Amino acid sequence: MDNERMKDVNVDCLSVSVNRAAVMVGVSRRFLYDEIKLGRLRSGKAGRRRLIEVVDLRAWLRSRVDEHMNKSNATLKNAARGG
Repeated sequence: MDNERMKDVNVDCLSVSVNRAAVMVGVSRRFLYDEIKLGRLRSGKAGRRRLIEVVDLRAWLRSRVDEHMNKSNATLKNAARGG
């Protein structure tokens, strides 16, 4: 989807395509499909389209940030102990 068409997309929608979700969070489509396959990101099908509810996308993103922060904090604690 080109930038001009992206401007017209309503960000208050309930669900988005995998393509749109990837643009929204700044990752590749393939990465999101992998996350779906691993069961980390919920999605559903509407006809032939795979859709992700925006609330699920936000929850997934929040969990990824929390996971990253927990790993960072553990690394800092380990470094502070001299390990």
